[in-house]
Amino acid sequence: MFRRASRRISVCLHIVLSTASLATGQETDRAALIERAKKEAEVVWYTSAGLQDSNPMAEAFQKDNPFIRVNVIRSGSGVLINRILNEARAQRGLFDVLNTNDESVLPLKTRGLLARYISSEANSYDDDLKDKEGYWHACYVIPWFLGYNTRMV
Repeated sequence: MFRRASRRISVCLHIVLSTASLATGQETDRAALIERAKKEAEVVWYTSAGLQDSNPMAEAFQKDNPFIRVNVIRSGSGVLINRILNEARAQRGLFDVLNTNDESVLPLKTRGLLARYISSEANSYDDDLKDKEGYWHACYVIPWFLGYNTRMV
């Protein structure tokens, strides 16, 4: 399970390299993307996931891409969205990857703060786990279950 989660975040972080290229209108040649990533040398990941999950995923990505340091910034969803909106007002984009809940994505999408990118992995996701316009997809799903004591209810 951890390996699949690590693979997913690795895919998410790889998407950032391609997204940056698409957003700037530059070529999407993988070798050129890797060279630009080596020059930048860091990816900033804003996440609302716990550090016990985020840090191992970042470490797995760095193991595959030792030339890119992953800077994990963890906070609650509301705090992250406010931070991003404040950065946008100051015309400073300080993050590369965002991992948060679905409600937090809409304000960023409507303000044009997310780049559109349809991953080659997109066909692996069910339709309800991705945006039909290509602005987001789920990295993981947390199921919620209701349980009760039938002798007490």
